[in-house]
Amino acid sequence: MRQIEINGKWTFDDYGLLLAPDPEIGTAEPKTELIDIPAGDGSLDISEALTGEIHYKDRELKFDLLFPEDRTDWDAIYSTILNAWHGRRLPITMPQYPEYYFEGRLHVSRLEEDNSMAKVEVKATVNPYRLKKEITKVSGTVSGTSLVFELFNQRMSTFPTFKISANCQIKFNGGTYAHSSGEFTLAEILFTEGINTVEIVVPSGTTVEISYQEGAL
Repeated sequence: MRQIEINGKWTFDDYGLLLAPDPEIGTAEPKTELIDIPAGDGSLDISEALTGEIHYKDRELKFDLLFPEDRTDWDAIYSTILNAWHGRRLPITMPQYPEYYFEGRLHVSRLEEDNSMAKVEVKATVNPYRLKKEITKVSGTVSGTSLVFELFNQRMSTFPTFKISANCQIKFNGGTYAHSSGEFTLAEILFTEGINTVEIVVPSGTTVEISYQEGAL
């Protein structure tokens, strides 16, 4: 049974609504900035000038939900989903990507009905990236003077969270950053797409945990 999860509840299991075929996931449009060159060929592309990577506009989700045959329940079900979803910013899991969720604001249309059936169209304006439901976590205990992690990250750049039981130095992309023990993030450490190498320099026996949110287009 294909269905959609919205804010922890399922369209069929919790509301008895059937998902119409072909729910839509719109494409995330790149944010591009081109400057025309007077008296010259082409244009100057500065789309990645500020951060070194391309960014994207919001995308749209759209799907129809079909109501059960018993029309006596239609108004009650419609009122329930209208109050639960309409105008709210919520996590949404589409059947195409069951291990991910989109986050965005929903719009529930008016109830369309006749004597035999009823349906409602739901749209959502969501962030460009779908996010993994499970936060990526790695951990280890230092044996020696340091611990090196080779960490794969998906398309979305993300700041990792460190949880280290001793004062430390973190080496990343040619820089070295000192920090006291505890749980923290560093503005200088941003994981990009692909393999990210991190070395934690600490005393032997120190425990290290690194967690980060992965996302893909």
